[in-house]
Amino acid sequence: MADKGILQNPDRELSDVALIASTVACALSAIFALLRTGFGVDARASFAVLGLALFLLNFPAAWRFASLRVVPQMRGIHEFGAAAGFLLTLLLGLGDRGGNARMVPIAMLALAGLSINLKAALDRGSPWKVGGGAMLSGLLTLWIAGVSWGTGFLNPLYLENLSLHGGTEHIDTLFHSSLSNMLRTYGAASVGLDGIPTINYHLGSHWLFARWATLTDLSTIDFYQLGYPVVVGSFFVASFLWMVHAVRRVWAHESPPMSGALHSPVQWVALFVALTGFLPMPAMNGVGVWASGPLLSESYGVALVILFLLVSLAADFWTRAKTETSADRATAPFDLFFLLLVVPFGTAALGLAKVSMMAVIFPAACYALLRVKQLRTRWVYLALVLSAIAFVLTVNFVLVRGQNSGSMALFSFMRSYLPAPWWPFFITIQFLWSWLYIFVRLRDTRVNSRRELITAVRSGRILDVEIIALVSVLGLLPGVVLAVGSDAFYFSDVQRWLSLAFLLGYAPLMNRLHAKWSSFRSGGLFGLGEARLLFLFIAIPVLLNVAFTMLHWSGSMVRTNLETRREVQVLAGHTDPVSILVGAKRALKETVRGRVGAFPEFWRREPGTLFGEATMSAGMRKAKSGAIVSALRDLDTVPITEKRRALLFIPQSFERFWQMVPDPKLCSYAGFVGPALSGMALLDGVPPLGCKVALGYGLRPYRDRLELQAADGPELCTRVQAMGFERLYVVQDGSADGHLISARNCLNR
Repeated sequence: MADKGILQNPDRELSDVALIASTVACALSAIFALLRTGFGVDARASFAVLGLALFLLNFPAAWRFASLRVVPQMRGIHEFGAAAGFLLTLLLGLGDRGGNARMVPIAMLALAGLSINLKAALDRGSPWKVGGGAMLSGLLTLWIAGVSWGTGFLNPLYLENLSLHGGTEHIDTLFHSSLSNMLRTYGAASVGLDGIPTINYHLGSHWLFARWATLTDLSTIDFYQLGYPVVVGSFFVASFLWMVHAVRRVWAHESPPMSGALHSPVQWVALFVALTGFLPMPAMNGVGVWASGPLLSESYGVALVILFLLVSLAADFWTRAKTETSADRATAPFDLFFLLLVVPFGTAALGLAKVSMMAVIFPAACYALLRVKQLRTRWVYLALVLSAIAFVLTVNFVLVRGQNSGSMALFSFMRSYLPAPWWPFFITIQFLWSWLYIFVRLRDTRVNSRRELITAVRSGRILDVEIIALVSVLGLLPGVVLAVGSDAFYFSDVQRWLSLAFLLGYAPLMNRLHAKWSSFRSGGLFGLGEARLLFLFIAIPVLLNVAFTMLHWSGSMVRTNLETRREVQVLAGHTDPVSILVGAKRALKETVRGRVGAFPEFWRREPGTLFGEATMSAGMRKAKSGAIVSALRDLDTVPITEKRRALLFIPQSFERFWQMVPDPKLCSYAGFVGPALSGMALLDGVPPLGCKVALGYGLRPYRDRLELQAADGPELCTRVQAMGFERLYVVQDGSADGHLISARNCLNR
């Protein structure tokens, strides 16, 4: 009977969230395959990445089902399950080999959790909820796909673009893939341009992707293109909504959450407005609020997922601490686990993923724990000491003194990115959700004067407001007093997601809004009062802007894909390709005039070649750098145990390689192509003579070249041995047998 009860009465919202996010992951995988039509799709890789995503999303349900049989009264099981699933994927990704042997248990547990979630949904499902869930999944998929593959950084045809014209001016993906590969191959935090000198950087996401790439048996650069949107994108959605659910439980003793809170239109409209912005993109960018969303940066996206999981666990801890007496504390071991392990290691994880987030969250967490008298125990103090140690160690590991790390410059971010008249709008718009939450809570608490505010703070009645205010101030300060460049945005943006989660999790407000929405629907369109008309006057432009922003990014994704196909089509011999729309219009006119075969002929001539494998293959064989990309990709298939003992040399006489990047101003980063694609560090990969080495993107250990590169000779092996390696792979142009790669054993020379 207990088992049946667990299945029939799970936390419904948690299951619904998992199913919506799972649908998003499946749809993203399908879009990736569609965008690669004609270029080949690695079905095994796609299923492996999808399996990883489904595991992260559905394993908590299996964990909850098993755990409630052992500790029936335990709350927060789902949050521990989500964190445990995340850690399990990291453990399975350790080592040099992943693939099927490790993906089998992942797939089995994913299917088990998915089955539990599906049963929970089918037991109470209705056509409206199924249709609504499908629509929400579609919108989320459209947004994630657009901002992932339509911004110029990631691309399902990334390697094809690299082969054709060196990619885009954005070299971030090459840098991140190089760093991740050096962690995967050598265990070193380096970009690998001349051996593996280490750098200080927030490399948490790079190490994570190296582990997940090993687990799914993908190359690192392939995992960035496919794995980040599918796995992190879908997990971002789920972990945020799980956090909202955890916050909502904090308020359950005051205002029980309404049934079906997940399906409230208010919640979803707020989420989509937060993702896309409520003003047109030029206006958002003009006031210093980036309209591309939180997933533009891989490190920030991963850090947000970690933050959402930590806040979910913290909300569960807070609920138990506030509502359970000492006699009821059967779950005290979970509290110690949270305080002594989750808090300090979570602090380090945040800093390694995005140090700016740790700098904002850690002081706020300390403040929250110390503000509540009943939490001032020796275990909490010990947790804070351990977390402080983790904070200091992480800062020393991540930051480079003198590089975006503290030079005073008042209003540096705002002076650099927006005109002075727009500064107040940055404060208003960037912190909109915090302003809203603070206003709602103060109104509900009946705080109307400074004296009442002081009294409320002293009594601890508005600790949540204090936390949001503190996070907002801490996020704003770096951009106001320090020269941290565009990184200031990542400090200030943290409050958006915390305040939005607090707002959507504030059950009293959501219950009121849901009641007003029901009244609004029942009132009909005609006979609306002034308040309703004003609401429509504001809401309609905001919703249209959300739609336009989503269409902008998805349209950019499609347009970029078609541009690549056109380029390949021309190389394949179709010298005068026309727009598909123009061709379809011509075919339609000819059909109207009586030519029945116009459309079939048009399809064979245009879309048939634009998406046909034969045409795409023929064109790619003529790609300018196709042979180089293929050679480096072949090197990436060398066993990692052998790569770990080797370096890669690409002589600078091989100009086709060193001139691959599309802009001569990017010459500093041309060498990234080698480590990013081969998984091996370069020997003497410093930019050519005359190219000044930039300071960013991990290049600080390297210096400008002062003389021409030494000729390919025995001294290369001497340098290889001096760096502690045994083997040298050489990629060069014009070899007699047509192969670009040669290998040398330097051990006995």
